[in-house]
Amino acid sequence: MSELLEFLIRHGYARVFASTFVEQVGPPIPAIRVLLAAGALAGAGQLDFAFALPAAIAGALVADLLWFALGRWRGMKVVQVLCRISLEELTRISHHGSTAPA
Repeated sequence: MSELLEFLIRHGYARVFASTFVEQVGPPIPAIRVLLAAGALAGAGQLDFAFALPAAIAGALVADLLWFALGRWRGMKVVQVLCRISLEELTRISHHGSTAPA
């Protein structure tokens, strides 16, 4: 954890932006550890809260705007691809779960 804190002290605001952006885009990479560490560093005076909070908000907003633009540009194609992936995942999970004894 100290490596994360040292990295955040050096690259804090960019890392906070990037972690919230990546989490909002979709991969299951949670930003909570980075956000908690940034909050602790802001509380300790190592990061400026006035820059850390807008960096997190901006990361989330940019990712949401990206999804909005994709929806506006390709609309139903994007929804169909995302739904197909979700349905395939659900089907795979339900097949594995149905073999378990009741």
